[in-house]
Amino acid sequence: MLPDKISIKTIKKVEGKLEEVSKEYYYKFNFNAINAFRKDEGLDMASFSKAFDGLEKGEFDSFEAVCKLFFYALKEGCRIAQEDLDLSLEDVVSFLNEDAEKFTDIVGEFGNSQDNKKKEVKEVEKVKQ
Repeated sequence: MLPDKISIKTIKKVEGKLEEVSKEYYYKFNFNAINAFRKDEGLDMASFSKAFDGLEKGEFDSFEAVCKLFFYALKEGCRIAQEDLDLSLEDVVSFLNEDAEKFTDIVGEFGNSQDNKKKEVKEVEKVKQ
């Protein structure tokens, strides 16, 4: 499945002037993104699941952790699309801090992606029985 796209606004210096620039980036919440986040944070899978279970219901404990997870999803989406990611974690935090609607969408996307994975696992288990 192809990664999703999101338009992200950042401040860039263009011809010596600061300008707000909007660019589309790919992102993908998958095992690679989650595993990279987990390793960076020093979390085992159980700790990660416990920390992020609430996202399926739109709940979260740490704005910074959600931003960091999305940063890894951006890195993974750009890897799949074979494009360079020219954003820093700070750019992602700033963007999501200023755009509450996009932040809410990202939280929902992650929750849905995990919910779909759980359904797939249950379907596979039913077939095996």
